[in-house]
Amino acid sequence: MTPAALAEAHRVGGRWISVTLAYGQWDSSAGPFVAVTTLAPDDRSAQADPRSALTAAVELEEERYASLNDEQHPAASGPVDISEARVRCDSTPATAALGRRGALWALVLDLDSQRLVAVGSGVEPESVAVGQVQDLDPFLQGRSTLLQRMTEAVEHSAAPRPQPDVAGGAVRALAMAYSSGEPAAERRSTLWAAAVDELTSRPGESADRARQLATSMVNHIVHLAQHVPWFSADPTLRAAAVGETADFATGRVDVPSHAAQRAWDEYWHAHPNQSDATPDARRAEPAHLTDILLPRWIEAWNTWRERR
Repeated sequence: MTPAALAEAHRVGGRWISVTLAYGQWDSSAGPFVAVTTLAPDDRSAQADPRSALTAAVELEEERYASLNDEQHPAASGPVDISEARVRCDSTPATAALGRRGALWALVLDLDSQRLVAVGSGVEPESVAVGQVQDLDPFLQGRSTLLQRMTEAVEHSAAPRPQPDVAGGAVRALAMAYSSGEPAAERRSTLWAAAVDELTSRPGESADRARQLATSMVNHIVHLAQHVPWFSADPTLRAAAVGETADFATGRVDVPSHAAQRAWDEYWHAHPNQSDATPDARRAEPAHLTDILLPRWIEAWNTWRERR
């Protein structure tokens, strides 16, 4: 299945923890495509229960679908149906755990100490064959082609169309204030109050929800400063990232950084320090936050930077 491209690669502390190779129309929610992730043997995600791993893979792919379709959140469509599938591994039949929800499926295949997680749509999972990749150069070239195609798609869809109100002065001022460090206490209080009032003024927005949006946005900006070197080093990129993050907080979902914004939503929802986290989120595996969700968010912002 072509084209083939390096879709994602995550590294923590100088160690590669996962590499994802995509085949087919990975940049289209309609597919057909298959994406295969190889996990480091000692990574905790490689040791998770297969049923949990299938559910997580399906949900993450649904988040990506939502991103491709300019939706803020994916539509729930019932539980993930768990079964088994026979696939080929270096021409040898193997049994993989299979999860399906709607048109999307996921496979978890454990080979000795190696775990592979595949997701796909538009092609049957039983037709999947996996094997060792000897040369990544064609996948790197495919990545350049894929990014170019995605950039062209964004530019093509950039024609004027009705939009929700973008971030006003108060929300943007709060975001900009935190982009260069925490403001002084008195100014901080004024900025927060104005931003919450501005968000609350939107139809149907409660004060509690407005505070949650502002809190998430500010923490997003702070994490950018802490974890993404170019954010502090390049004033132009910093201003663009802050502006898009403020826009997204007010309901504009078509910002160029939408993939990074949704990756942040996923990370923040699972973060134990947020005040509105659910009990399940507070019990989230710390390694999942630091090894999977945080690198995925950083990678999304780096991809945004590459495409500018």
